[in-house]
Amino acid sequence: YRACGTIPLPEPKIAFSKRKTDTSYIWEAEIKPECLAGLTDLVLYIEYEGSSAKAMLDGRLISDHGFGRYLFWEVGLRDCTGEGGLLSIEFENCRKADISIQPIIEFEAEIGWG
Repeated sequence: YRACGTIPLPEPKIAFSKRKTDTSYIWEAEIKPECLAGLTDLVLYIEYEGSSAKAMLDGRLISDHGFGRYLFWEVGLRDCTGEGGLLSIEFENCRKADISIQPIIEFEAEIGWG
């Protein structure tokens, strides 16, 4: 079977600010429900070199991770965004960190045999 075509993907952007404290590296961004418009989910793919990390939305823990040197971390925003708020990701004992944003979409396709 062969199919061809294009599917336009939204390109959501999250503007993180970054700061360093004594033992933590903190990334913060204001998240609005509109960032999920047209998406099934918006996933943050996070890689870091540190002992642990946690993601908070308006002070509420939404995910944590303790395998920074060994495994990347995925945080889906669909179930926790609600009204939006301040997303804060805190990396403990971190030397470097990187976050990429992956939009997730679902669609239905109809294939006809003609």
